[in-house]
Amino acid sequence: MEKDEIKAVFDELVNYKIISISQIPDLDLYMDQVTTFVEDKLSSYRRSEEDKLLTKTMINNYTKEGLIAPPVKKKYSREHIIRLIMIYHLKSTLSIADIGALLKAIPQEQSLEVYDGFTKLQERERQLSADTLNESIDNIIEHTDDEKETALMTVLMLVLEANCRRMLAEKLIDKYFKEQ
Repeated sequence: MEKDEIKAVFDELVNYKIISISQIPDLDLYMDQVTTFVEDKLSSYRRSEEDKLLTKTMINNYTKEGLIAPPVKKKYSREHIIRLIMIYHLKSTLSIADIGALLKAIPQEQSLEVYDGFTKLQERERQLSADTLNESIDNIIEHTDDEKETALMTVLMLVLEANCRRMLAEKLIDKYFKEQ
């Protein structure tokens, strides 16, 4: 696997859509509208066409778990949608309990401000990852003999880095956001 091929895949990921606050409707939506909105706006995150990013069952479960407030008259507000988008991004790395601990620390009136910071962090982290990935891939290519080995070592490096970051996040959640 050539560095250019890996970089092309990563560049595609770096350019995935980030839903800005201005894109989130400022009017209440019914559940079907929420799922359609999220599915549309986050479609580039799907691994395959069959993948569902957000379902009615997921929303109901997040409500039961206390991750989002119950809808008002069966309608979901902008704050609900913000939390659903954040849950989507966090759930591949953190447990539902950890996500709950984080979301409980966000006062409802600060949702927009926190989400704005969240999207800025997403953009910054993607760029930083792109910058550091080049160096790591150069090192892997330098020490591997064929495409498949390069791909294997790249996957291992990415997983190890992700695990390290997840473990650090969990330790911070345990220290600052979970009730002792």
